[in-house]
Amino acid sequence: MAKNKKKVQTEEPKKYSFLQKLFYLYIIPFLFSITVALLLLTYWGINVFEEIKQFTEQRSIQMEEDKQEEEEMTRTNTSEQEDTNTNNSILQLENEVIEKQNEIIKLTAELKIANETIEELKEQREELNLSIKEVATMYERMSTKKAAQILKELDEDMTLQILKKLSVNKRSAILGQLDPEIAAKYTERLASN
Repeated sequence: MAKNKKKVQTEEPKKYSFLQKLFYLYIIPFLFSITVALLLLTYWGINVFEEIKQFTEQRSIQMEEDKQEEEEMTRTNTSEQEDTNTNNSILQLENEVIEKQNEIIKLTAELKIANETIEELKEQREELNLSIKEVATMYERMSTKKAAQILKELDEDMTLQILKKLSVNKRSAILGQLDPEIAAKYTERLASN
């Protein structure tokens, strides 16, 4: 026994590691207090495990609802973006249509002006034809020698127009009075027309 006493006296106090201290000082008392709390709650008629089960079910339902709301918001945002993109496309197309309509209006106005110009030119041409017809009638009454001298002095196109309006007999008589080269030139042009 004496030896045991010496051993007891000579034993130094044990040093505990950090984990052992944590386990003995915090974890074991924490588990003990939870066990006591569960026993007390069960004694009072509260089934803690059933409450936890209901809480987790409610929490999972709430999480699913939140997830569905988030997906719906995402879909709504996507729809809004698509609507915005569609609206932008529609606006762009409307602008293009307006530009094309303005272009059509401009071209229509230009076409109207061109048609008016064509009508004016037709009227001028008719007036010119009438005046050439009157001049040709005047040359019909004139002697062929004088008519040939006057036609020599006129512009070639004007002379050609007058010769076309004359009768065949008068035309041949006037061409006979002209120099052979000039008469050949007018004859060629008359034949080509």
